[in-house]
Amino acid sequence: MLYLIDKLIIVFLYVNILAPKVTIAFFPFGKLLIGLALFLYLLYAMTHSADISTKSISYIFISITFISILSLIGIFKGNQISNIINYITPIFILFTIPVFYSLFRLYNIERYISHVLNAVVILALYICIIFIFCGILNMRELVSIINENLYFMSAVSYPPSGIRISVVTGGFLPIGLLIAYYFIIKKPAFRYYLFFAIISFALYLSQTLILWFCGVFVLLFFTFFRIRKISSKMIAMIALLIIIGLLAITTPQDFIAYKEESFIQKGKQIVLALDMFGNKPFLGEGLGYVYRSSIVPGAVSREENVVLEVSYAMILSSTGLIGVLFYSFIYLYYPFKFLLKKSKNLIMKLFFVSHLAVLIAGISNPYIWSGGMGLLFICFLSASMESPMQSSDIHKVALVAPLK
Repeated sequence: MLYLIDKLIIVFLYVNILAPKVTIAFFPFGKLLIGLALFLYLLYAMTHSADISTKSISYIFISITFISILSLIGIFKGNQISNIINYITPIFILFTIPVFYSLFRLYNIERYISHVLNAVVILALYICIIFIFCGILNMRELVSIINENLYFMSAVSYPPSGIRISVVTGGFLPIGLLIAYYFIIKKPAFRYYLFFAIISFALYLSQTLILWFCGVFVLLFFTFFRIRKISSKMIAMIALLIIIGLLAITTPQDFIAYKEESFIQKGKQIVLALDMFGNKPFLGEGLGYVYRSSIVPGAVSREENVVLEVSYAMILSSTGLIGVLFYSFIYLYYPFKFLLKKSKNLIMKLFFVSHLAVLIAGISNPYIWSGGMGLLFICFLSASMESPMQSSDIHKVALVAPLK
């Protein structure tokens, strides 16, 4: 049974990164895969003596309780149930924690992060191919096809600073960069250096400052975690500041001017959210509150209803202080537990820093609202922390759960 679940999870990882909006009979394909994997795991748990961490079960139960309370508040405030459901469904990926817990005991953990890396590389190659055809060969008609086709999940534009290629799952690019760096550290092979270069170039073509910052941050912060000497840590922090300074100095002025409007618009969104929060600080407007494009600065959605790009300001205005408390638990419980943990192996550090990258990217993009991105590495981190495998060389350990 776990053999089949393993294959479903692997397919999900590729779909989640490369085709998150593909649907079958109006249902997202990725969610169907996860749903089937959870159903099979339930059957497996009922017919086998599955060893499930009670700590992770408690975390899932509390998280579901918190999102249920926020949903009831949203309903009480008159928000549409269909809108509220959009914020409930991402939380259900937490149910994969027991699944990963069992799979990590049976299979090598690197098996799954290697597939995440492969999917990110494919995504990066797709971006590079677009650059060749739309940037170098200047095929403007192809740009129209890409921008108008929903299933491409990407957009191409020609700002003054050069061609910009953005993808819906662009938040995975810095994480893919980190995973490639992880494999370079553990078993340096040419393909990982090549993957690192491809993802770096695709990240550059995204022309998204927050993702650029994430790329620099995750590499240096991961390095910071690996070293033990205080002097070396200080050198790593100084290097981070120097690199950020060099990026600021060498960034073309036309690129800064192009991004200035985006900064202004997101600043106005923050002001809007804070004004709404000031009116209803405790409960906010309720989960599922509809932001009309007519009142959201810089809204470019073709639909009347939009979400604020500044995710944390949206949590404030939509759910108030109680929502801040609840979402802080959901997104930060395991990171804090990780920091308090005395024994930390490299794979846990990888998951922790990957989740930090998602949280940072959420400052100016709504990545955290996607369960397949916002909470995926929480699931990985939880399963790896609750796993009985504590060796620092966890990638070399092969624990096989008895199948009855």
